[in-house]
Amino acid sequence: MVGAGDSLDLAFTIDKGVADGVLVGNPVIDTSGNAVGTVVEVFETKAKVLPVIARTEGTGVRAGEQRGVLLGLGREDELQLEILDATAVVRSELLLLTEAGKFPPGLPVAVVMESAGPEAGQIRALAEPTADFTRLRIVVVLGWPLPEEPAAPAVTTTVPAATTTTGDQGSGG
Repeated sequence: MVGAGDSLDLAFTIDKGVADGVLVGNPVIDTSGNAVGTVVEVFETKAKVLPVIARTEGTGVRAGEQRGVLLGLGREDELQLEILDATAVVRSELLLLTEAGKFPPGLPVAVVMESAGPEAGQIRALAEPTADFTRLRIVVVLGWPLPEEPAAPAVTTTVPAATTTTGDQGSGG
């Protein structure tokens, strides 16, 4: 059956796998087009997704005209934006979009929570994910190809409610 994440491992399992065309590295979005995570393990009929909110190496993002990295903090409601060569303030409510890499470019991934200006050429700011991980039930696996590979079909899958539970983080559900 489908397994759930917990407070130590926020990864969750979806009910599609190799038999459905799912591959390791495929990006996963919600039904509104928000970046959710990437496939990190795949089996015949299921796959494991590591969400952007997990403590990972980060997701490349565009913050207006600046490029940065969005780091998971292990919580459903916060990420950290880091811009190393910051040239301008990032304003509260700025929508952060994915850069090409793990995800196709231009997918919403988070919104800056409070304005922040450069300090010593760097910006660190908290951001709220655009995907609602407390209500995530259906996800779409994208066939995001390597440059020389043809595009794979998208696979839509239902995530049973229990699989999005990431442990009691004070969110109440």
